[in-house]
Amino acid sequence: MQDDYGIYRRPPLISLLALVCAAAALFFGSWSAHLKRQLDRELTAQGEADDTRDRALAHKDRELQEMSGRLRDLQAEIYAVNARLEAASRRLADKPLARATAPAPVEPASAASAATAATAPKIPAEPAVKIALPAATSDDAEVLLQALASAEALTGEILTYNPDYQRVYLSLGAANGGVAPGNRFSIWRGNDYITDVEVQKVFSVTSVCRVLNETTAGLQVGDVARRAKPSVGTL
Repeated sequence: MQDDYGIYRRPPLISLLALVCAAAALFFGSWSAHLKRQLDRELTAQGEADDTRDRALAHKDRELQEMSGRLRDLQAEIYAVNARLEAASRRLADKPLARATAPAPVEPASAASAATAATAPKIPAEPAVKIALPAATSDDAEVLLQALASAEALTGEILTYNPDYQRVYLSLGAANGGVAPGNRFSIWRGNDYITDVEVQKVFSVTSVCRVLNETTAGLQVGDVARRAKPSVGTL
């Protein structure tokens, strides 16, 4: 069949090359976009994994810090208990032992005295006499309260001192007169006043206190902590 109009004429070579280049560019473009999306997904997953790991590490660090704080508190309590045991041992060693005295032997009653006691007339018991005591007045209660208020002040001593955080451990706890957070103690070294501390955390036989006023004299282990008994108006 003769092609008079050029319909069945073969395309030129340059057109075929352009078509192949366009197809290749389209293929590589779509492949690059696919690789970019996959890389973005991997980076996002890696970032989430890093965040989860960082949160887990931060949680572990907090747990370690809490456990370290509890360990320090337990060590302070053990130190205080050992100090009290040593003090009690020294007091027991210094205290002389009381000698037990044997009771005086009781002589058996003779038959004559037993017969005399059996035949002796019985003396009737006197009736009990009731004595009416005067009722306590407000003046008596005031005197009692004043006596309680004038009792010996609650005292302890410094077990440990941390100058970096301005914290001290006292040998006073909940078992010593109801020490509670917020109580204040005055620190003394002999007859010299040093500073005041405030209770922040209370244990059974120890307590953690914050130093209220910094002092040039500094605090030392063994310094005495004193707190006055509550006044009459607070009882």
